[in-house]
Amino acid sequence: MTIQITISGLPRHQIKSAARGQSNRDPLTTSWLKKKLRLALAMTAARSGTWRIYLIGDAAMTEMHQRTLGINTTTDVLTFDWRDHTTDRRCLELETLIGRDVARRQARQFHHPVAWEVLLYAIHSLLHVQGYDDRTARQARRIHRREDQILLALGIGPVYAAGANAELQTLLKGVGNTMVRA
Repeated sequence: MTIQITISGLPRHQIKSAARGQSNRDPLTTSWLKKKLRLALAMTAARSGTWRIYLIGDAAMTEMHQRTLGINTTTDVLTFDWRDHTTDRRCLELETLIGRDVARRQARQFHHPVAWEVLLYAIHSLLHVQGYDDRTARQARRIHRREDQILLALGIGPVYAAGANAELQTLLKGVGNTMVRA
């Protein structure tokens, strides 16, 4: 497997855990995230290509959400699949924008490390380009079940399930997880 992963927007120092009194056993660092994403990639059909990940703040995410989908709010993740329709699905040309501030708030709300939340968003983006969607409640259950399976295999456990009811309500209001096709 030769997938080039680049990550931008992580601070030089680790982001402290959002949950009070919680150890930061999984600090959000580029090396930690790349390691987990390489393992996640091995659980999908992806075999080659590039994956560019950008962690951005609320203002930049709101601007991109407005520009791409006409929604003037921040969101957790935007996925850009840059493959043309003839590209083999095993080849990635993926760009993922992750809402750093959203991840911090969600991690705090659900009492787990922000690193887990960021990893969840990245896996969600990856699954979108592997044929998963979340536009209906049934599709959302399917993609979130697969996310949790991957996170469990990575030794983290079901991050999405911790906040499934709250996130599903957000999803159904049209604010949540989104994929944009080029």
